[in-house]
Amino acid sequence: MGGRQTGRRRQRLRLVVVPRLHLALVAASLLAIAAGVAYARHLATVSWTIQATVSGKVVVIDPGHGGDDPGTLGVDGVLEKDVTLPIAQRLREVCGSHAVYALLTRSKDASVAEGIWDPGRRRDELQARADLANRWRADVFISVHANSFPESYWHGAQTFHYPGDQRSRRLALAIQQQLVKRHLTPDYREALPGRYYVLHQVQAPAVLVEVGFLSNPQESRNLQDPAYQRRLADAIFAGLVDFWLAERRSPDQAGMTEPRYEYP
Repeated sequence: MGGRQTGRRRQRLRLVVVPRLHLALVAASLLAIAAGVAYARHLATVSWTIQATVSGKVVVIDPGHGGDDPGTLGVDGVLEKDVTLPIAQRLREVCGSHAVYALLTRSKDASVAEGIWDPGRRRDELQARADLANRWRADVFISVHANSFPESYWHGAQTFHYPGDQRSRRLALAIQQQLVKRHLTPDYREALPGRYYVLHQVQAPAVLVEVGFLSNPQESRNLQDPAYQRRLADAIFAGLVDFWLAERRSPDQAGMTEPRYEYP
């Protein structure tokens, strides 16, 4: 009897033995869960920091041209004014989804200044756009345009800032870095100074973003694609966040570091 009971006890013990491989898998799973929880907390902290930084900011988005001013003509017949508006609208949507107030200088195919646009009143039209940004107390002003060049092989987006305006320069750098990072422009393109009247007249940091070349057949098609337009909007917004986060840490270094924001 005693021998039989001992055998049964041993049998029961064998039933609960866990192979080392299973133990290793369990340990690895627990570590992965712990790492996942830590990363989720990190993301929550980062998300909160971003939200706290951008929430309530005012961005004025200026879709270039409009109305009787068509802008440049693409190789496939598309007009610049018909490309800049949907990109600006998508940028407004992205801003709005992050509690950023985004206002358009124009929301339809029309000039901003009263009356009919004509080349002789070009400065009046640009001044009207700058006046809106100043009246709305913009934290940032972004003018959206499309480029053109006689040679069709040129491509890529590029940002411009008014010479000598350091905050605008840092904003342009931050957006340009995100455009490069997201493969929307070659890495040899850089943020450059440009004596654009509208940038000079806006009191807030102001940049002009040339979203691509309508003279390039492939890029012209891309710029008319809603998915590509959204990629551009995401990149511009990510640059805005990088700029604001950097200014929060150190105003003098804003836009001078590697792009950090990973949205979306």
